[in-house]
Order: sequence, then structure tokens, then C-alpha cells
Amino acid sequence: MIRETWGIHARALDRLALARRGTENVAELVAASSISRRGVQEALREPNYEPPADVSRPLDVATVKAWQAQLPAPDRNLDHVAATPETAIKRARFLHEVYWLDGAHLICVGDRDLTSLAVATVSPGVRVTVVDVDERVLATIRAIAKADGLNVQTAFADLRLGPPASLRETGDLAFTDPPYTPEGVQLFAARGLQLLRQDDHARVLIAYGHGEAQSALGYGVQEAIHDLRLEIEALYPRFNRYEGAEAIGGASSLYVTRPTRRTWAAADKKGRASARIYSGGSSSLESDAPALPDLGGARRERLEVDVTGHPALALRVLLAAPARTVVVRGAGELPDLSQLYTREGDTFTLRDGTLLRAIADRSKSKLGNAWREAVIAATPMTKNEARALVAGHARTSDLLERRLIELPRDGLEDLLAALAG
Repeated sequence: MIRETWGIHARALDRLALARRGTENVAELVAASSISRRGVQEALREPNYEPPADVSRPLDVATVKAWQAQLPAPDRNLDHVAATPETAIKRARFLHEVYWLDGAHLICVGDRDLTSLAVATVSPGVRVTVVDVDERVLATIRAIAKADGLNVQTAFADLRLGPPASLRETGDLAFTDPPYTPEGVQLFAARGLQLLRQDDHARVLIAYGHGEAQSALGYGVQEAIHDLRLEIEALYPRFNRYEGAEAIGGASSLYVTRPTRRTWAAADKKGRASARIYSGGSSSLESDAPALPDLGGARRERLEVDVTGHPALALRVLLAAPARTVVVRGAGELPDLSQLYTREGDTFTLRDGTLLRAIADRSKSKLGNAWREAVIAATPMTKNEARALVAGHARTSDLLERRLIELPRDGLEDLLAALAG
């Protein structure tokens, strides 16, 4: 059916289908659908169809305020500025009305504004994944999604190190309200692109604003977007409103960007970032933030890592299990990883013979697959029995498509509890 080939842009074809009930005149159909003459002529070669029901749910300001009340305080080091509840609803309504989200996968590249929850409420047929570096935000979103029965999943990623591998080329649409620097906008947009299927339907929506006397900064950001070979398909001025953000007039524009043929290679090239992408705080453009740790390569016998300045990455270093013995300095507080390591001060040594170790050894596998294979290796269970065991843990059911290193901290703690039980 032709509608399926239009993906998230099928609403335009639905308008055409409705208009065809009254006319087959090409000019009239172009006017009614906003589809090009060529597109209308191609559609007319196919039989008409009945557009599917448009299912949406209401969302009120009080609900979004209640969600936001559960959020942690903004983190200056991450350029956090709170969007108004009305903005979260406006974004959700916009996405629902412009795109056909039923069955689509929306990826929120950072989401302290809780756009993910708003969209999943308004459009119950959408699947949403939030990628963020702030464990507190991820925990809040995951808890609300579970409590409200929303199809929202979470994944940890410090986007400066790369996109979550399990989500590469899985999305249809990406939304981001990134750090308001050219480097930050470009990196978040590039990561969003890397998480989308590489086809003409893909779109990246970017919130960005600047003060009226900062046209050079605005130009720099638009240049960073164009360096990704993205077309700015539409721009909605002052679309987003914020609590505070007085430097930009408490508002930002919404950029709808469309990939071109050269975009995908540009995203991989431009997605190489330094530690400094934010406008303020310890990782600002002007800071002397230390280099990010390298988590790649084959497992070594010993590795020493200093995560001072990036304490959130200590847990990720340990979950990557890059060496049999890992010395992590500047780690701060960590969850109990005794199922994976023995610990003496800053020195962590891998344990043998535990389920978590077996999962960590399958670091490139999704959690569901790695866990199942670890159970099979350790017990006489069949593959089906092991699969049923893994699926039977309700608290971890939303984590099975992620890799171990991508689990949000609260999800990791649920996994540790399931393995210990």
C-alpha cells in the first residue's frame, strides 16, 4: 500500500485520500494535500484508501507540572534550562499533528523537558527512547513512564563519546534541545542522525535560541547545522518557552531539519567531539576540562583511568570491563558492583564465574541476549527456558534491548537485584 512508503509523513497522503473522495482534479488535489503535482500523479496510480483513525489523548498542564516536580534540580554543567509545561505539550501536539507517529520510533537526544512523556501521552502508538547523560533525569523519566504506562525507554550515553550502539539506525525522528553552542548543537544533531534510519523520511528537530544582539552566534549555529549537510526545512520562531533563560529572551526557535544525500557521512565525521561543548560549567567551551576516557579496544590486563571532571563516566568505564584490573580515580559514589568486581580502594579486579561477568563479557550484545546466553552457560536450562527466565523479570523488561554499558543507573540496580535473587 502506498501509504506505508510515506512513513512518518503519511498525514499528507491521508489528506490527499480524503480529497480524492470529491475530485480527481490534480490541481485541486495539490491544493488540498500540499503534495507536489508529481507526488499527486504518482498517488493517483494507486487505488484510494480509507485513512486510519487518528488516535490521540489529552494532556493538561497540571499533569506536566506534576511530572516536572519530580525532576532533580537543573545541572548548570549540562546547560539545563527548564522549558515550560505548556512547551512540552506544544511540542507533543506539533509532533502528533505534523507526523504520523503510530508505530514510529522517536528518539529524544537529551530530555530534561520531559518531551518524551508528553509525546507518548498524546500519541499512544509511538515508541520513544530517551538518551541522556544525567542519571537523575533518566530515573525520573523511567519511573513516570512505568507508573503511567507510557511506551518510553531510557538509555545512558555521554554523547561526546558516541551514540548508544544498540540504537544506531533505529529511529524515525529525533528531537533535541541541545547545549546552545555551535559545538553542542552540531554534536547533538549528529548523534540524532546516527540514531535514525538512513532514508529520506528521517527528520531531526532542534530547539535553539539566541539573544537579539547575538546574530553572529545564531549564524554560527546555523553554519554548524549546514556543515552536517542538513536542509533547514522549516523554522518556527519563539516556539519554545522557558522558565528563566533571560539571555535568550526566555524563548527559542524550532528548527525542522532534513537529511540530504551527504548528511550521513557528515554526521559520522562531525560527531567527533571534545569534552567542551557546553556554554557554562565545568565542560564549557572556555573550561580546561580533561580529555574523555577511551573505552574502546580489546580487553587489557590493567588500565588506569582518571575520571576527575567526568565522574558519571566511572560507572561506564567499569561496565565496559576494559581490563582485568581497572584503577579508577575520581569516581565518586558507585552502586554495588560486587557481582562483577572485587574492590580495594580505587582498584577493581574482575570476578570470574558470576552471571554479571558473563553478561559483561558479551559487551556487544543486547542485555536480553547476553543474559540468556549467560544463563545457558551456567545452568542446564534450554534456550527457551533461559529466555523465559529473563523475560520473567518485570523490573528489567524495558532494558533488554540495551547493552550493559547503556543501562541507566536505576535500571542497572534493577538488573543487579534480579541477578542476586
